[in-house]
Amino acid sequence: MAMDKLERSLKGDDIYCTIIAYVVRGAGATTARIVPDVFGASRVLPFELRDEAWPTSIDMTEFKTGGVPADFDSKLVSALKSVQQGGPTLCWFMFDGAFDAAGIGSEWHRLNCYAVHAPSLKEPALALSEADRRSERWARIWEQLSAQLYGEYPNLRTVDG
Repeated sequence: MAMDKLERSLKGDDIYCTIIAYVVRGAGATTARIVPDVFGASRVLPFELRDEAWPTSIDMTEFKTGGVPADFDSKLVSALKSVQQGGPTLCWFMFDGAFDAAGIGSEWHRLNCYAVHAPSLKEPALALSEADRRSERWARIWEQLSAQLYGEYPNLRTVDG
């Protein structure tokens, strides 16, 4: 049942599931962080999110699929681990339209993210159900990761909104 709810969140009113990955690229890094298409997407659209006020860039990759792929959780873990092999970064998967709603450490952001990995985590963390995303465990993970991100890039707080 949780996958049905997840698929409704990924599809909305569209015929596609939209799986979106975000990867922080630190100041001075010139190469985009590539998230591999482990989902068998019919379309893969990479974007760079950048603002002159940001001390980082964010590489966004949008994967379009007809539905939630089989073994979705293991495919998320595979994609997150692959990004981490490229060097320290923060990578997360989030529902479409949620990125601009609030900063990395906000409750809104945490409730709209369903997978994350960072150098400080031993393994990728997934929260595929709403109950998981509302859990104390998930809140602690996002507290830790946002403290690390804003500790490394304190100027991000001023552009958070």
